Amino acid sequence: MGLTSWVNASFSHRSAAGVALLAVGCGTVWCDAAAPAKTCDRSGGGVCAAQENILLQRPGLHRVRLAKDVRSPGHDFVQTPFSTLAHRDCVVEVPSETQRVAHPTLDNHNILKFSNGTNRTLEPCRFAMPRPYTYHAPPDASTGNQSALSSGSCNIGGGEASSGPLASHGSTLSSSLEKFTANVYVPEDPAAAVDDTTWLYWWIGSLPKDYSHVLQPVLGYNKHVGWEITSWDCCPGGNMLRSEAIKGLQTHDKIPMSIVADPWVRDQYKVEACSASRGSCTTLTATNTGSQVVPLIQFETYNVASRCGGSWCSDVRCHFLPNSALVVDGIEVSPPTTWQPASSRCFSLVQDCGWRVDMYSKEKGYKPEALWAQPPR
Repeated sequence: MGLTSWVNASFSHRSAAGVALLAVGCGTVWCDAAAPAKTCDRSGGGVCAAQENILLQRPGLHRVRLAKDVRSPGHDFVQTPFSTLAHRDCVVEVPSETQRVAHPTLDNHNILKFSNGTNRTLEPCRFAMPRPYTYHAPPDASTGNQSALSSGSCNIGGGEASSGPLASHGSTLSSSLEKFTANVYVPEDPAAAVDDTTWLYWWIGSLPKDYSHVLQPVLGYNKHVGWEITSWDCCPGGNMLRSEAIKGLQTHDKIPMSIVADPWVRDQYKVEACSASRGSCTTLTATNTGSQVVPLIQFETYNVASRCGGSWCSDVRCHFLPNSALVVDGIEVSPPTTWQPASSRCFSLVQDCGWRVDMYSKEKGYKPEALWAQPPR
């Protein structure tokens, strides 16, 4: 059963009670979160009915405590790629092949178009991103608000840390991104049993010149879910959209990733991560992203480092890192970019953990290009 008209929807949940609050145009209804996805019928009577293709949210993942100075309503914020803390209600998982477009009349509202022909209107996030959070901008980033880019901290409160120990920034493109493709490979699990709150993210991404929007196919790891791939669209109306994950990936699985512009629609991109062994992909299409002109390759971690201040961490649990190389190869960007030397934030794979990092760039005669990070043996 699918909805055929626009419906305003926002989602939240009560973790302790195990129930989810679904607020839609027909009224506010409590639905069992363990039951199949539900929505209200159009009678306005608040009846929960099955919905074939509805927004998905997964309670119980990515929990994080916040610093004492956070003043946003509620403390239920979660860890996401690009080192951004977001309120759980604003991290929305959608079916693969969902398309997001700006609402034609409502500011900061977006329409989610599902592959089965149904759609939903996504309201703006009601919660501001709490500080401290950090963007991965290089020191010489050409942005309109440099202070916003340097306002983050390695210390995200409660003794927890967000870090970017490996990044390579591409030079600003001469015109809007047409295509960014690469392959990553699933590394071995960390040698040690990592904490529940430890997350690893390995991704390619693109941003506009002001770093206001990021598109990312992402390979992620947490000990409860193992390795998974998703595609992310951050942050329309303050929401973070992620496509439904492909889970259960195995070591050495090849993961083709891509961000490809629609040649007929301005500022519309298809973001995709695929499992070559399974022959399946998880995909999002995002519009109104701004002109994507800054390519980025990033490995980031949550709670691998500790004893962190604003810009560096004094204790790094290197055994919480993958137990084999981080590899991205087959890198192709159009229009072309020049990759900068690898950089780090909060801790360094090389200096703190003895890794070796090599960039195989076209300037060194390599085509296509690649980035390897190898742990010590």
